[in-house]
Amino acid sequence: MGLSKVARVQRHNVWAGLDGQTGDGAFNIRFRTPVIEVGETSGYGDHVLVVWPFADEGSSALPDDAQALQLAQFEKLLCDAWEGDGLAFLAAVLTFDGARQWVFYTADVPSCGQRLTTLTQTHEAYPVQLTRNADPDWSYLRDSVLQQVHWHEHQAEWNERLDREVPE
Repeated sequence: MGLSKVARVQRHNVWAGLDGQTGDGAFNIRFRTPVIEVGETSGYGDHVLVVWPFADEGSSALPDDAQALQLAQFEKLLCDAWEGDGLAFLAAVLTFDGARQWVFYTADVPSCGQRLTTLTQTHEAYPVQLTRNADPDWSYLRDSVLQQVHWHEHQAEWNERLDREVPE
């Protein structure tokens, strides 16, 4: 049996991104490509949103250099803990209005929580908040997170590239 689409995209690890401006301030979004579609979710039925507020809500702030380094270090630790053995899949990262949000999908929310607890015991305490929602078709990613990104325009190209570079 070949690799699932989720595992192939994770192994490929190619990202797209967008910086922009809204009436609420500047934002940055990056997401893995190709985007996982309905029927390709491979049992990762829950999205876990990890949020790190680094400035006051409503401030429209983006991270300064020191905060950006801290956020990047945390992301690496979290991905090592959650993605290394396929426990979770980081689908997108959003930064806007004084916070960074990591959008993960998993089949095992309790194990993610346990690993995060272990991570915070071996490193400094991180000011993160977690929410979990059932989302077996990954609608949150496509319909909420990526609603302003014209990802459909590139999906065929991304899929072809994935098929060439990470076969099933």
